[in-house]
Amino acid sequence: MVVLPRSELRRSQWAGVLTCVLALAVLAGVASAFGDAGEGARAGLIVLALAAIAAAGLSVLQMLAHRRGSRAVIFHESGHCVIATDLLHEGYKLRFFRDVLNEQITSFTDEERDHWRALERFGFHAVFKVSRVRKPVLLALCFMVFDEVFVVDHTRRWDHFDSRNTSEPTHSARGVGPFDLDAVMPQSQSGPSSS
Repeated sequence: MVVLPRSELRRSQWAGVLTCVLALAVLAGVASAFGDAGEGARAGLIVLALAAIAAAGLSVLQMLAHRRGSRAVIFHESGHCVIATDLLHEGYKLRFFRDVLNEQITSFTDEERDHWRALERFGFHAVFKVSRVRKPVLLALCFMVFDEVFVVDHTRRWDHFDSRNTSEPTHSARGVGPFDLDAVMPQSQSGPSSS
C-alpha cells in the first residue's frame, strides 16, 4: 500500500479535477465535430471520446477513494490516554503508533472495552491505551498521522486541532467536539479507570 503525503494527495485531487474538465472539453469537441466528420475521422473521434470517458471515470474513482480524512480523539485519563479513531481500516496508521510507542501501549480490560464501546455510536473506536507518554509527543504523532485530532482532558474540555493541510495544525478550537461527551463519559465518572 502506498501512503501519500497530504501535499501529494492534494495535488492528486487537483489533477483528477483537471482531468475531468479536460475530458468534458474533449467530449464537447467530439460531439460538435462528429456530424461533419468523414467515415475514418468518426472512428477516431469515437476512440477519442471513449478515452475521455475512461479518463474521467478513473479520475472520479481515484478522488472517491481518498475522499475522507481520518480523525482521532485522545481522552486524557488519570495516568494514561485512550486513543480512538474513526478509520479502523487504515491499519498502517495504528501499526505506526505501535512501532513508535511500543512498550507504552497496553490493551484494554474487558470492563474498559465495554465502557469505550459507547464511542461506536458516533463512528469512533477506542483502539489502544497509552501510558507514560507526554502530551506534546502524543499530539505530534497524531498530527503526523490523522487529519483532525480532538483532545479531551480530565476537566472534560475539548480541544480540536486541524492538520488536514500540513503535519502541523493550522488552527485549534476549544470546546468543539465530534460528539456529545456525556453520551460517552457521564458527569459522575471520567472513565473506567477512575472508579
